Amino acid sequence: MQLDNIPWFIRGIACGGVVVTEPDEEGVRWAGEVVRRSENCTIRLIVFRDGGSGAARQSVINAFQQLGVDGEGIERFGMVAWPVASRVGRP
Repeated sequence: MQLDNIPWFIRGIACGGVVVTEPDEEGVRWAGEVVRRSENCTIRLIVFRDGGSGAARQSVINAFQQLGVDGEGIERFGMVAWPVASRVGRP
């Protein structure tokens, strides 16, 4: 399966990478072996300010947007992440 979104909890893989997945007894698919890595990377941060509140996460996302990188947050873990495309072979 080729990843088309942020792999929140899988290290060493990013959007565009390919992993083997296997369903559990409830049908939830879990990533396994990495088949092919992409040239991209994922940046993840845990936001501690204000307990990782929505406003605190959004302020971090906004700071990166000013650098031209769009990200997203996940409330339950107070995290923010950005898929960063490789610039290999591009000016």
